[in-house]
Amino acid sequence: MKILKSAIILLFITLTFTNCSTDDDSNEFWDAITVADEFKAATFVFSSTEIGTCDEHGEHNLNAVLNSEISNITGSSVNGLVLFPSITDPLYNHISEELKFLYDQNGDQTFNSFPSFVDDMNCFDIDSLAWYNSIETTINRVPLISLGKKNSLKGDQQTIYIRGIYNDNVSSSHSIALYLFKKSLGANQKIISGQTIYKTHKNVIYSGATNTYGKVLSAKNKSEEFHEKFQFDLNNVPSAHIGYAVIIYELKDGKPVGIINSLIL
Repeated sequence: MKILKSAIILLFITLTFTNCSTDDDSNEFWDAITVADEFKAATFVFSSTEIGTCDEHGEHNLNAVLNSEISNITGSSVNGLVLFPSITDPLYNHISEELKFLYDQNGDQTFNSFPSFVDDMNCFDIDSLAWYNSIETTINRVPLISLGKKNSLKGDQQTIYIRGIYNDNVSSSHSIALYLFKKSLGANQKIISGQTIYKTHKNVIYSGATNTYGKVLSAKNKSEEFHEKFQFDLNNVPSAHIGYAVIIYELKDGKPVGIINSLIL
């Protein structure tokens, strides 16, 4: 009878751990993550709360793109983010500054003004029309890597799983970056008239779960996969206020030169 009782207790403990744990090393877990066979453009607007045109020209145009108000651009095909790279800006963060270095005098010497529009790692400064044309082209790409995602929140700890399936051989250097952004963030904003108003800014990058240029991925053949797990604390920021942007970069000499694909959670 004691042996039977011990066996029942052991079985109960085993079932309890099985039901409460996530076997994220199993093929079944990763196979259950749906992968979308589509390309999503990753677009940045480098902005400033200290310059009037950034609100009425910069962020206004990004919102028009995301809301499908621009001809031949479907907003759901674009992942748009706002960055505040100036160290004097109240919304400054180091990720925005480091990405700006790709375009200004510390990088390719193509970043000349605020706002500046970026698509597929090409900087168009204040030329929103050229930016539209670039987005219209990039959203029609066939994805080199198809992406899927899953997330799990326990208390203040967020876990994000990214599954990628290679649609062709990829031997060139590439990386996966995961950025955290505030879906809306209030701050004072100077406008063209010179006045300062309180404004809600959308999709503002403020942190990252990887370094700025991402974690380097190994070369893969067609139909192979990568599985990445990111785990971090939200530091008491309500989860409903946070979004997550995943960007797969093509790298050259360790720096991003193109977007392979992106997604937003």
